[in-house]
Amino acid sequence: MSTVLVFGGNSFVGRELVEMLLSSGTKVVTFNRSGNVPGIESDQLLTLKGDVTKREDLDQLADYQFEIVVDNISVNKSIISNLLEALSGRSEIKYLLTSSSAVYHLIRNQKENNFKESDVDVYHQYERNSLFQDREWDYIQGKADCERLLLDSNVSQKMIIRPNVILGKRDPIKRTNYFLERVHDKEGVLLPDEGHNTYHLVYSTNMARFYFDLIKNSNNKENLIVNYAQDEIFTNRKMISMIDKCNNFETPIFNVGKEKFVENEITPPPFGKWGKYELDLTLLKEVESQQTIIPVVDWIKDLNDEYLELREESYAFSFREKERAIIKTLGTVK
Repeated sequence: MSTVLVFGGNSFVGRELVEMLLSSGTKVVTFNRSGNVPGIESDQLLTLKGDVTKREDLDQLADYQFEIVVDNISVNKSIISNLLEALSGRSEIKYLLTSSSAVYHLIRNQKENNFKESDVDVYHQYERNSLFQDREWDYIQGKADCERLLLDSNVSQKMIIRPNVILGKRDPIKRTNYFLERVHDKEGVLLPDEGHNTYHLVYSTNMARFYFDLIKNSNNKENLIVNYAQDEIFTNRKMISMIDKCNNFETPIFNVGKEKFVENEITPPPFGKWGKYELDLTLLKEVESQQTIIPVVDWIKDLNDEYLELREESYAFSFREKERAIIKTLGTVK
């Protein structure tokens, strides 16, 4: 197998991918601002320390051989321009770009559901969507810019993977812990508008395995643009129900309007913010090995077990007292 260069090997998906590659005997070069991938030691692993925003740091790459590039870090045209310039003398490489299903929000006003890989024209400048704050919109437009620049490059093989929200062990944002901490304190969960909004999620191990399979079978596809998510469709109610089953609980759900969260300056639950959000995964099913996918029920249990071991607070733990105050005023539960 070819030598693989991984930008962002310290991310929780990147780390899992590096571990899989090393276990298969693949040589790996990682490029990280923080240096070594913690806890991983191998004669097959070389870690380069540098900042991708500094062109001189990327000059280190000239001294090493690799045939496949995994880019987990490009979020705007400045970063990917630096990477592509540093790799400009190596047109015969396969480049895997982690984009985002967030690019579909470029067309959110035009198309509310059934998104396909071809629906976003990254060569077209869309008007800013009023649903999003400036920071969110910059991220969405930035990922679209990254796709365009890669497609315009002279790289011989281009793969663009658009994942939905990624969850997994060691998740630095701890989004699932929002539900886990509320289920385990047994005081009920507030859900805006009954929690029926639909969405897909991504389990980090499944995504790392997908990347691994694309690398291992690198000659099967010349170019690829694919949505990446679990096939199963979630709602916030379903998420709570699945956690309940892991623990033999029955969590009370209190339904309120979104305005209650706004009025009380409470951060709402993660996921499912925009009504129906169901991606077209037809192409994914054609290229992903179905035999290696960890089922949703198993990875929900994994995240539940991790939470019980570590009890790490979610990003919204500080709002729990405000939520309790609202719950006390509500009488009807699910």
